[in-house]
Amino acid sequence: MDINKYRIFGLRLFDLVLALVAMVIVFLLAWYYHFRKLDWWKFVLTAVLLTIPLGIVFHTLFGVNTQLSYDLGLSYKPKGNL
Repeated sequence: MDINKYRIFGLRLFDLVLALVAMVIVFLLAWYYHFRKLDWWKFVLTAVLLTIPLGIVFHTLFGVNTQLSYDLGLSYKPKGNL
């Protein structure tokens, strides 16, 4: 079974879910240790909204060619069966 064959809007579903889960965990830890006076759901919403933009920035910084970065004109066309 190839977990990378499933896509949503051209993005690998596995990568997207993994990034969302990681961002939510990081933001909830930040909320728990430093921002307890603010609503937790605002941190979860912010994590979800920042997942793709931060992914684009880090893929561009590290030179990882992805289909989305290519479509945005930020990288070369990815090689292989992406």
